[in-house]
Amino acid sequence: MNRISLKSILFPFLGIAAALVIGACIQPVDMDKFNNDPDVQDLIRSTRVSLIDKTGDGLRSGDKTITGLNANKFYLVETWGDEPDEPPSIAGRISSGFVGEDGSLGALANIDNVTDRVIRGLNNDDYFVVYSATPLTGSLTIRQTSGGTPTTVTANNSGILTLDANRQGFILDLSVNDAISAGSVSFPTALINGRELVLEAEDTTTEYFFHDDTNPAFFKFLTVIIKPSPPTGDLTITVTGLNFTDRTATLSPTTMSWSNAALVAGTQTINVTIDNATLLGMTNIEWRYDGYLLSSISTANLAIDFSPANIDNVYNLLNLGNHTISLEFNVGGVRYSTNFVVTITP
Repeated sequence: MNRISLKSILFPFLGIAAALVIGACIQPVDMDKFNNDPDVQDLIRSTRVSLIDKTGDGLRSGDKTITGLNANKFYLVETWGDEPDEPPSIAGRISSGFVGEDGSLGALANIDNVTDRVIRGLNNDDYFVVYSATPLTGSLTIRQTSGGTPTTVTANNSGILTLDANRQGFILDLSVNDAISAGSVSFPTALINGRELVLEAEDTTTEYFFHDDTNPAFFKFLTVIIKPSPPTGDLTITVTGLNFTDRTATLSPTTMSWSNAALVAGTQTINVTIDNATLLGMTNIEWRYDGYLLSSISTANLAIDFSPANIDNVYNLLNLGNHTISLEFNVGGVRYSTNFVVTITP
């Protein structure tokens, strides 16, 4: 006859009885109430910073850190001891700082991209509002000298302003731009007449930052690219033939071309050299620009100077189109003439 174990009968009944007792003594947990309990909130805050993200980058709070930064952006962090109003104002703000390359907070002059995308050294007990710089776009005013003639230029949608080189340099006039006239400026902070920013020299790329401390949401950047001056124009010509009957000479090459914009912005000198002048025994060399005799030139080297100091003599060569440069010289007591054409393009 089969016997049933007493344990197999008692254990199910004991389990049911225990469940009934526990169910009668413990109420279900309301997770919303639990999460909003002040003690629970204090415990959570003690293990991570309180973050208010104004960047749209999906930043995440951590233990004394904020992570998830965009490595190509620039960030501003403002610190409060208590939760700020919305939108945050400067009232009650403890401090503000700009994120450097190592993720630490510092002055605007130390701002940089954060390669590992982490802000460090924060206090878990504080509140942090984070902003990212947005591009400064649209029309801007530059001058070549303080108080000089204004020129309107345009920064593109990425906040990039590209300028051709200019030997006098450039000044960005902040006073005529309402968007940035109230903000502080960095990189560099050298201002003249209060609101004129001296830009860097040619062949540079510089980030400029604009921030209004009374309006934390105003945080802009402008990338200024100033192109290098074009190299000095150098042309070597060769006398390839002498016609004794016609008293003419042939040259190679017979034409050359330069850009008006490049000449104005660059070193403004074109050097022309006759490479076989000595070999031919050339003497009494004369050069003419569009029929204008440069009597001071008597060598095989011609420097065409387009600088403003020489404007009366050769500035007309900056006019678009073709210009004739004539050359006369003696070989063996015979006078020869020839010419070549300079084309000035936009």
